[in-house]
Amino acid sequence: MKESVKYAITAVVAIVVIVALSLVVKSGNDRFSQTLEGLNDVLTTQGEQVPVQPNTQQGNNNVVNVQLGSDVVVNTQPAQTEPSTNIPAPPVSDPASAPVTETPDTTPVVQQPTGGAPATVGNNPETLAYLNNAVNTMRKLQNFTATKDQDINISVTDCSLPAFLSIINGVVEGMAGVETYTYTFVNGYATDPEERTQVTAMTAIPPTDLDFNLMADGIASLTSTSDGVNTTYTIVLKPESTTVDNAIPKYHGATMDCFDLTTLDIPIEITEASFNYSGATIDITIDAQGRVVKYHEKMPLSGVGGGKLGFLSAQATLEGYLDETWTIQY
Repeated sequence: MKESVKYAITAVVAIVVIVALSLVVKSGNDRFSQTLEGLNDVLTTQGEQVPVQPNTQQGNNNVVNVQLGSDVVVNTQPAQTEPSTNIPAPPVSDPASAPVTETPDTTPVVQQPTGGAPATVGNNPETLAYLNNAVNTMRKLQNFTATKDQDINISVTDCSLPAFLSIINGVVEGMAGVETYTYTFVNGYATDPEERTQVTAMTAIPPTDLDFNLMADGIASLTSTSDGVNTTYTIVLKPESTTVDNAIPKYHGATMDCFDLTTLDIPIEITEASFNYSGATIDITIDAQGRVVKYHEKMPLSGVGGGKLGFLSAQATLEGYLDETWTIQY
């Protein structure tokens, strides 16, 4: 920012930038907080320029055992008989003349879980258990390679301080873009290409440090396609919304990373975090051996965020999406 911009303007831009960053994935919180600390230093030193280089990263298995049975009640009372008319019974050896007795089959047909692909694909317990187990099994493996292709697209469509709209968009667009990172897990750990720290797949592959959990109540549709080798299951989640008091949507948050603006350790009071998740799409591709070979999520959202610092406040309207694909090699 130019040196002629005054202290008050710097504070307002800092607040609105914080709001804009509410679309960034959870795994970028630490770097975002460091950026905000830099901006806070600007405020406390009366307008010293601190270059901001934001960077972002996106960051149970229930098998129902059904055991059915039935009780057969046998009538042991002797049947009433008519007086004999001395008519001989047909020879037993004659099948055509033997009496026929029909006994109903009361044994139910039960499909026992085998761990394989579900017999019927849809929003049912068998399919959900299969997919949840497949994803979580992959994320808990010790040795494999995972490549992440990430596309973040964010824009600020409106701002309570219109004069700074282009400035804010410049910052947000600098954070967005297309990136590719590869994680090689050995004995359960890999080096994060961005953070240069050791991470597990449960941390690197969303949802961060949580079991992947598709829930029937949160699914709008579930379908599958096959190329003869691999089967891809496509899940569309139902729309959800958030508020400053409930910043994580229930169903989206159980399957992917959603940014919680209210948890940031920053000297900014978050006054608004009203975002609409229009319904993310999740694609899970499983090979003939039941292993996840590709995991894709696209999460569109839009909404309004706001915050204040002292007597200064700002509000911004944002929209965009996160598109992330993980390709797994064993």
